[in-house]
Formats: sequence, structure tokens, C-alpha cells
Amino acid sequence: MATIRKSTKPDDEVASGDWTFARDIEGQQNEKVILDWSFEVPGGGRFTDQAHTTLHQQMTFYLRSALDNGVLSVGSLPATMMSIREIAVYMIRRKIDSLISLTSLHSWDFIDHLENQYLEGSFDEGRPRDWSYATAYKLLRPLAQIYELKAKYKEAGIDCLPEPPFDGKSANRVVEIDLGLKKGGGLAPIQDDVAVPLLSRAWEWIRYGLDDVIKIQNHFLQRRSQMPERGPPRVKAFKQLSEELRDYEMAIVPDTGLPWHAPLHPRTRVDEEGTVVEVSTVQSVRRLVMNTIAAATICIQGCVGLRSHELIGLKISHVNDPLDGIVTIHQSSDGLMDIFMINGVSAKGKKTDHAWTAGLRPCGTDYVPIPIVALEALRRVLEPWRLLKGEGTRDLLLCFSEAKSLPSHAKHLGRFTAMRIAALQREFAAELLVSKHGLSAEAAWQQTRSIRPLRWRKTFAHYIYRTKPALLGALRDHYRHMSERITETGYIGSDAALLEDLQGERTLEAGQFFLEVMTGHAVAAGPAKKLIAKHASELANSINSMNGDTPIDKALALVRISGFEMWTGTYASCLINILPAESACNPHADLLTGWRQPNFGVRSPTLCASCRCCLILPEHREFWQRRMKENQAIVAEEERLGGVRSGRSIAERRVAQSESILKHLGKATASESDDSPGKA
Repeated sequence: MATIRKSTKPDDEVASGDWTFARDIEGQQNEKVILDWSFEVPGGGRFTDQAHTTLHQQMTFYLRSALDNGVLSVGSLPATMMSIREIAVYMIRRKIDSLISLTSLHSWDFIDHLENQYLEGSFDEGRPRDWSYATAYKLLRPLAQIYELKAKYKEAGIDCLPEPPFDGKSANRVVEIDLGLKKGGGLAPIQDDVAVPLLSRAWEWIRYGLDDVIKIQNHFLQRRSQMPERGPPRVKAFKQLSEELRDYEMAIVPDTGLPWHAPLHPRTRVDEEGTVVEVSTVQSVRRLVMNTIAAATICIQGCVGLRSHELIGLKISHVNDPLDGIVTIHQSSDGLMDIFMINGVSAKGKKTDHAWTAGLRPCGTDYVPIPIVALEALRRVLEPWRLLKGEGTRDLLLCFSEAKSLPSHAKHLGRFTAMRIAALQREFAAELLVSKHGLSAEAAWQQTRSIRPLRWRKTFAHYIYRTKPALLGALRDHYRHMSERITETGYIGSDAALLEDLQGERTLEAGQFFLEVMTGHAVAAGPAKKLIAKHASELANSINSMNGDTPIDKALALVRISGFEMWTGTYASCLINILPAESACNPHADLLTGWRQPNFGVRSPTLCASCRCCLILPEHREFWQRRMKENQAIVAEEERLGGVRSGRSIAERRVAQSESILKHLGKATASESDDSPGKA
């Protein structure tokens, strides 16, 4: 049993701020564990301040009781203390000063708080913190343990949790099922039986209901602006408005022949706490607007995979085309397709400009992809509120802080948060499950626990990959993953069927490239280029000797027999399976066949470009162009600042390397492409 190394009385121990525990286990680096209770909390104070005495006492009692009853060991104290800090910060931020006031609903809100901290970070500078099964379980388990010690709290005369957290579910079940986090894996996609009907309803809402929502909202605002400020005349005017809104006929959905939404009659709904809430006709207008925002964010995140902070960060223009800058259209290289791009900023790790592919259409047609329609819906439905907020407001999304009705002052409009997006999407889903699928309110809210905005990112990735595994590289570029490995392990996961497709994709890439070499159409730069050119005829003979009905079948047969697969990434492809002894990042690649893969912890553009396994293809051109421009800017700044240097700077060497690579790619593609970067 660990003991607190202090000779003072328990009360003095608590007041001191630090607890020190002996850790007499052989082989441990630290001989003691120190817990600091005097950590910072919202408002600028410390957890040991007088204002937090009750909560402080409850938390210290939890640790003492857990240790005394064998619930915790000294080795688990640092992780447990991390959870205590998060719980305390959450409660103080929500102005909850005692565990007795922390309900099961609060425990779910606590999860949203943690996800916002770990997954989204702040918009200005996202924090790349690990949100895994281990992290989530470590942070949620103490709440369950506190409730398990309820009898001990009662014996000591100390208030405890009033009910089991997480509706009585175990921490393991919450993490695996509701959060979609698997042991040894990342975040799971939203299950199909939830994602498919939810996306379908969201698109139906935007496609058939948007015009109705805007007409109703505009009518409401116009009539409200004409009302007396207060008194019986205002009450009478609202009553008249309610009658007008109840008579509004919603548009018909062609596929069903039914209105897309029920009439705006007074009704009741059950909220997440289980409270029956009366919704008046006027309040229904607010819910229409909120659900429109939810439907649009579902369409965008489900069909593009944007993180919440990336969506929240989108800014509109105040010129004739408000989406100018957010949405751009480019022609494909063959001139046959229009490519829609969403332009914004990502703050995962650091703030960088990004562009996401949102859809395509044949040139000359007027089709608009779902995500672009959803962006326009957000622009239109929130336009009156941007005007109310002020001319300088460029945020695409605005949050209403008015409790029941629509805002009437700028002070009731604020900045959107990732937690608010999550709440709106779950409310939208709960209403769908109750109204369209006949679930009880309680069952509907339970099922919506799995709807978390970041899981749309994985849902989109799985949809793309299951549709066509060959799009893995495009998916990697879409999410700006530096390596295909991140897309494979973090987004595709360990699904056996998907992994089989993944193996086939590497085989297909190698087969296609070898066929290009054989026919003399291979375009590449990098050290491996000379080796391939040297053995082109040899490779052609090997391919022709294989069994197969077509040249690609023969090339694939050679790859399967030889194990010559290609690893691809943002800036280069790797032939480590062919040249294991030449690898610069993995010196052990030639020892065992299973070790023939790049070391992604060491791999970098500079290292790869000098490695004999490196093959740089036209698809990598964009990375090297961007790298060249970024480092040219650094060189220009270095020259502006002046100073004496011996030799070229790192930035200058990177510019030279990028120029050389682009020059080789440009020469090779000049006769085949009109947009050669040979002069870059």
C-alpha cells in the first residue's frame, strides 16, 4: 500500500497542494509520485482556492478512498490526476460547485468538452493531441469510479454523484460504442444504419425545404419589425403571426408526394434531459433555422470530411458573390470536368490554408454538388443575422445565444463552436428518429450518442475507399496527409476486407507503373529513375513472360509473384520492396520481407529525394512546387535581414532541390502536357 510521505495531518496535506507517494517498484524510473492539487482553473484561480473547497474535498476523498479500497494503484495516479483536472475545469467552467449537481447528462456534456479539447483544439492553433481509446478511457473512468464509491462518500458525510454517469453505461462501452474508439485503433466511422438515413434526411431538408425556411424566417422578421415593442398589442400581434405561420403550406417532396415538413402547429418535444418541452409556433421558426444549420453541416462534413473548426473558420465575401473565395471552380486537365473546391484554413497543429475537393460536374452543365448547395444554404439562411451582427461580420456560421426565439439584438449572436455543431446534429438526428422512424425520445437520444462531427471524416473516408480502393491516394491528398500510411492506419483501420483492397491497391499502382516503363511512357524524377530506365527492356521481357489476357494483367501477375509493390506518399513513391538494401530510412528492410516498408517516423522530403528507392512522379509535382515557393519566401526574408553566412542556408538548398526535381518532371512531361512546370 502506498503511503503519503508527510508527517502532517490529513487536513494539512490537502491544504498544502502537493501529495507525494512512495513508488517502491523495481525498474521504475521515479521512486515517488507527486500530485499537485494547486493547478490552474478557469477564472484565473487555483483548485486549492477557498472558492473550490467543496469540490476539492470531494476529489481528494475520491483518491484516498480509491487507494484504500484497491480501486487505484500508485502507478495509475498520474493518469487519474489528469482526469481530475479535466473534470474540475469542466465543472468550474459550467459553474457546478459540487458532485451532487453533476448529472448523467452533464457526463455526456463532459465528453463533448473533452472532444473539443483533444480533437478540435482552438481555431487559431489546433493542438495535435491524441484522442484514442486509451486516452478517452483514462479520462472517463474516474467518474464511474467515483459513483462506485458512493457508499464510502455517504459514510464520510460527503456529497457524491446523484446518479450513475453515462446513463449507467460502463466507461469501456461509452468509449467503444458511443465514441467509436477501438482498442489499438483510431476513431470509427458512424455506422451505416445511422449515417445513411441521417445524410438522406439532411439533403432532403436542404433540397426541398430551404426555400420554405427562408420564406418563413423572412416573414417572421418582417412582421416582428412592425410590432409594438411591448404590452398587449405585441402579444396580439404575435398571436396573429402564429396563425399565419400555422397556415403556411410546406413544399412537396416529389419522391414521396408528401410535404417535407409538418405544419408549424404548437407541439411538445422531449429534450436530451428527458424534459418535455412545449414548442410554440413562433419557437418552431427558430427550430427550423437551427435544423437547417444542422442539415447543412451534416451534408458538408459527411460529403467532404471537413473538421468542425475548418467549417467554422470559413469566411464569406461581401461582394456580389458572397461565396467568392470559399468556393472556386477549376477545370480538369483534360478540360472535360469542372472541379469544385472549398477554400479555408486548417489549424491542426498549425494554421495553414487548405482546399478540399467538394465535387465535380461535366463542363457546360449546371449541376451543383451537395456540399456547395449546403454552403449556399448556410449563407442564405444566416444572412439576416450577419446584417444584425454588423457589416464587418464575415463568419459563415453564427450561433444564437437567445434561449427560445430568434435573436433581436447583436449581443445575442456569437461565435460557433465544435460542441455546438455536435449538439445541433444530434438534435436533428433525434427529431428524425422520432418523427420518421417511430423511436421513443429516450431511444432516439441514446442512438444519437454516436453522432460526433469528427466521425463524419472517417465515414466519408470509408465511403470513398469502399467505392473504389484506387482512390486511396486521392483521399490522402484530400486530407493533406503527408503519408499514405496515415490514411491507411488512421482512416481505413484494421477491417480485413478493406485491408485486402489496400494490398491490391499497392499492387495495382506498381503494375500500372511497370507497364508505363515497358511502353516507354513512364514519367519520373528521383534516384530510382535511372535504375528503372536501365532495366526497362529486362522489365518488359519479364512482363511479357507472365500469364494474362491483357498487358495490365501480365504486369499485375509479375508484381504479385515478385512482391514488387509501391508505397506512395504526398511527395514521392518508394520502391523499398524492390531495393530494400538501398533504403535510407529503414536500414533493416533487407533482413526480413515483412520489414520492407518505409520508416514513416524518419521519412522526410529531403531524405527521400536522396534515397535510391525514391521515385517522384507527376502526381507529386504540386508538393514540390509548394515547397519551392515556401522556401523561396524564406530565402527572400533571409536576404532582407542580411547577415554573414557560410554556405547556403537550408531554405536555399530546399529551393535548389525542388527546382531540380521540377525541372526533370517538366522535361519529361513537356511533350504530353500543356501545364508543364519545367520553367518553374
